[in-house]
Amino acid sequence: MWDNKLYDGTMSVGGHAVDLAKIKVPTLHAVAEHDHIVPYDSARHLIPMVGSRDKEEVMLKGGHVSLVAGPSAIKRLWPKLDSWLGKRSI
Repeated sequence: MWDNKLYDGTMSVGGHAVDLAKIKVPTLHAVAEHDHIVPYDSARHLIPMVGSRDKEEVMLKGGHVSLVAGPSAIKRLWPKLDSWLGKRSI
């Protein structure tokens, strides 16, 4: 993202350095099998960099937009997200 600054550890948001290793909350990394905007080869590096012990990556059929919107999302992402969040709800 932006010259690989997120990956390189040189990205800042609101004047604060982004350090993915400091993320300690449960993290779900949903990726689309046919994403032409964020291909898996680019996205796959994110989850190992996150510091949380509770992290999961899920590869779902679809493209960048269809991952979260439309009939396929209703059948694939949203049930997975509901289940994942349900296991972590108080």
